[in-house]
Amino acid sequence: MSTVADIMRLVRTRLNDVALGTYAKHAGQTHLREALSLSIDAPGDIDPHGVYVLEPQRVRTLDRQGRGGARVADFTLLLTSRLDPQIGEAAEDLTQAWAMAERIGQILESDVGAAANLEVTSVAALGTGPDGATYAHTIAFTATFYGG
Repeated sequence: MSTVADIMRLVRTRLNDVALGTYAKHAGQTHLREALSLSIDAPGDIDPHGVYVLEPQRVRTLDRQGRGGARVADFTLLLTSRLDPQIGEAAEDLTQAWAMAERIGQILESDVGAAANLEVTSVAALGTGPDGATYAHTIAFTATFYGG
């Protein structure tokens, strides 16, 4: 692994392969997918359930051994879920949204191939969007890599 772009490619490949399974609801989507735009409020999908935005935040050098030293990149993953407008289902939808966010965090830490040094530092809820039916989480993680 040598650059942030390489890590982003690996993470995207793994995330796009995640089946929503019981978290699919009735959105018509079967897998997690990247947003069509970078807007948190309007990710570009008509039904933004199981949609994510991956953004690198910063890169730090851990040790200076020329160009091959250890570096750490911080990332934020925004994950959106839909809440059913039907009264009585919102609590279950919130629980499922949390379960999906935690599952994605576990996948990032355990199953991203060559980027084995990924560590999830937080999973946090952002609450509902302006439409009242889109619920968002952020997943912060770091990746340690060499070179670049």
